[in-house]
Amino acid sequence: MRIHFSSLSVKKDENHHFHYPASVFYILFCVFSSVSCCGKNTTIKDGLIEVSTEQQLIDAVINAKPGTIIEVADGDYRFDDAPLHINLKGNADFPIIVRAKHQGKTQFSGEYSMLLKDCSYVTVEGITLKNRALKHALSNVTGTETWIEAMRDELPYHGSLMVLNCDHCRLTRLSIQLEEQKGFTPKMIEDRLPRMHWINLSGGKYNRIDHCRMERKRNSGVYIEIGPLEQHFRIDRNHFAGRSPGNYNGFEIIRCNPGNLNNMYGLIEYNLFENCDGEGEIISVKSSYLRISHNTFRDCKGMLCIRMGSQVTVDYNFFLNPSGKEGVGGVRIHGNDNNILNNYFGDLTGYGLMTFWGDYDKPDFTEQDTDFFRYNLSAEANSYRRTCRARIAFNTWANCSSFLHLGEFRKNELADMNLPPKDWTIMNNIVMCKDTQFVKGKGETGFRWFGNMFWNPEGKCNPGREFRESAVIIVDPQLVKTDDGLWHIIKDSPAVDNMRGWYYPAEIIPDFKVDIDGQPRDLEVKVTEPQEQSEFKFDVGADEFSDAALTNRPLTNKDVGPNVE
Repeated sequence: MRIHFSSLSVKKDENHHFHYPASVFYILFCVFSSVSCCGKNTTIKDGLIEVSTEQQLIDAVINAKPGTIIEVADGDYRFDDAPLHINLKGNADFPIIVRAKHQGKTQFSGEYSMLLKDCSYVTVEGITLKNRALKHALSNVTGTETWIEAMRDELPYHGSLMVLNCDHCRLTRLSIQLEEQKGFTPKMIEDRLPRMHWINLSGGKYNRIDHCRMERKRNSGVYIEIGPLEQHFRIDRNHFAGRSPGNYNGFEIIRCNPGNLNNMYGLIEYNLFENCDGEGEIISVKSSYLRISHNTFRDCKGMLCIRMGSQVTVDYNFFLNPSGKEGVGGVRIHGNDNNILNNYFGDLTGYGLMTFWGDYDKPDFTEQDTDFFRYNLSAEANSYRRTCRARIAFNTWANCSSFLHLGEFRKNELADMNLPPKDWTIMNNIVMCKDTQFVKGKGETGFRWFGNMFWNPEGKCNPGREFRESAVIIVDPQLVKTDDGLWHIIKDSPAVDNMRGWYYPAEIIPDFKVDIDGQPRDLEVKVTEPQEQSEFKFDVGADEFSDAALTNRPLTNKDVGPNVE
């Protein structure tokens, strides 16, 4: 074996790949570990441990140390008896990496996938997962099959690829298309089989899932479940495609679901959701302090749903329906202090924005609520937090079927929906929709409307409420559909420099300094009283008229997934 000497520094390129110059100490470690633990025919080359069989891979994982890179040769690796169990701790300077030798040509199949448990600074990269999704790692994690059956369809930790109690770990450039039974039969519902998520991320901090492709999921369960106690996660540059319609709850794409409104501080950004038709909720948020930003939803039947979260920001997303598919909607919100800012909604056939009335009015769940819902399942299913203090600003709804539904009273067993939304601020949005009544529902209190523009292409516009001119003006915003398929304002649009009624404290400006296209907004300042506040002459809606270069646009499959550089 030829040994090369170099520095101990670790470098990371623009694609977030780690590169390790071989040092004498690291080479000696690999030499000795190859003799003692890596198995027959394992190859050590330039600081890498190369494996080509299932047992070699298992042995290498068991014995890996900080700085180990395990490179898996092309081929099919079957895990029929147990998942590949990774329980390793690297560090920031020397992470542990398990990666395919060639992107996408290393395949895991069989009954099981992977379990990362109690890991830190571990990266799994470039592997194709084709294993069955009907068996999983539960019996190795939380209990027996009897316990699993007793828990029925909602389990705290279940999934095909599980990342449990891990910190600073990364799943990157994975291609996932697991083997599932076709359909979801009534018998399967009757038997209450556990839902099967493809990836379950629970109990850790600073974990990342990026540049993956997940497609053609059929059965109940979601692509990514963000479970209890997970915080500071990042889900980015992934391609979610071809989610078949379900006939039951639990067919979302991503679910942030701790169940008790934990503060997650997570980021879901720059992902492409394409033909994801599983159910009414594409992303389901049941937690607080999240940002969902710069994503593209294309031809997805459903809505982004903040089911019971607080302090969730949805900004700079594109909601598109170029196919004209029925039921393609925008955002549904419940809970307190959520923000819908700088989003573009084009050609939607469902509601652009909606909420339901709530059935309880308190800041958070309590332990008593947990006991109440445990024995009153119908109450839990019909429970919605009252939607308070939402901020809806600088969005554009262009050529959409319907705009806003604010809900109404509904009588449900043990959970009457009797609390209307209150204290929303809706300002400087453009709404061009085909429905002649723009605002539906009833009972809202404390709403503030400023600087919104409503228009019906046929000139038949019923706002649905009595509005002052400073709140809503009925005027043609002069939106024109351009070659990119988006509706943009033109130079003579009444939306140009016409935002109204809101004064921007300095700390809010970063949310609005660029428009949906990434172009800078007009920061012309008109000083007002008091002196510490200023009025900015932004354009109404998500689009600022500008000749500047576009730096943000709807994502395509060339921007996301495993093969993007």
